[in-house]
Amino acid sequence: MDDLDGYVELAEVAARMNITEAQVMDLVRHRVLRAVNLGLGLIMVEPAILSGSVSTPRPA
Repeated sequence: MDDLDGYVELAEVAARMNITEAQVMDLVRHRVLRAVNLGLGLIMVEPAILSGSVSTPRPA
């Protein structure tokens, strides 16, 4: 798992970006964010990409 050193879990990415997990997954699908699916619902996102992304307000 050395390849994933420093990767961040999906829920943490959503919290840091102040968006929903579904919105994070949409960014992954559009290749705005890099992610690795480890199975069983565990998605890890590359933090270097995360830090350069623009956040949007979380829907109420």
